[in-house]
Amino acid sequence: MKTKQLKQYVTLTYITFWLMVLIVCGGASMVFHAPPLVMRILSDVCAWSPTIVLLLMWKRLRPNETRKAFLKRCFEGKIVWYLVLLLAVIIAGGVVGSVWVL
Repeated sequence: MKTKQLKQYVTLTYITFWLMVLIVCGGASMVFHAPPLVMRILSDVCAWSPTIVLLLMWKRLRPNETRKAFLKRCFEGKIVWYLVLLLAVIIAGGVVGSVWVL
């Protein structure tokens, strides 16, 4: 990936994020007086802006690779089960530790 394309991706991601925040969240808040739950959901939607920009710029960022081939390459490795178990134990420990502190 070229530096110019990476800079374009980062720039478009920031622009998309802030436009979504201003237009979607700002419009919901100012015009429709949305409740806090709706605002939380909309802010979560705005967090997807890097993925949206990645999908829109895919041909420029990865001209010789399809999305399907990329996903196959990412998930073709074998699952290391002890790492999955270790992560589950760490997550459960974090939850139990947080509950214990409270």
